[in-house]
Amino acid sequence: ERTVGGDFLPVALGTDPIDGWQMKVSLSSVPGQIQYADSRASVLKNADVVVFVADSHPLRMGANLYALADIRALLKAEGRDPSTVRTVFQYNKSDVPNAIDPQVLDARLNLGGAPAIWAVGIEGVGVFETLGEALVLAVQEARRYLAAALPPPAAPV
Repeated sequence: ERTVGGDFLPVALGTDPIDGWQMKVSLSSVPGQIQYADSRASVLKNADVVVFVADSHPLRMGANLYALADIRALLKAEGRDPSTVRTVFQYNKSDVPNAIDPQVLDARLNLGGAPAIWAVGIEGVGVFETLGEALVLAVQEARRYLAAALPPPAAPV
């Protein structure tokens, strides 16, 4: 069935600090249906990484394309370039009869060559792999942000 609600989960990672900063992430999910557009806009406003979960059912390709265009439009409305927002694609429901081949989904949706994971969410297949890819991108984004925001370290005396 389709997702009908969103989730929010703050997580403190047990990773080494980045330039002395402990990384914490907030995971949010929002369904793709039109009535959740305001929620998507709110979540995307400060997102460092977007996970786009596409439905592999052949009848859902139009909805996938619509949802992806909606995300791009919402990012543009916030003054952000969608091509610079770190993204992971998850091709869910890959177990349904006549599922669209992940390579076909990738060719239609993932024009920037972002990481892509094949998944069967109800069985947990690909779920943690998707989260892992998103966290790798989040750490990269945190390092990029800190390098730009912090003054260079003082030279040793």
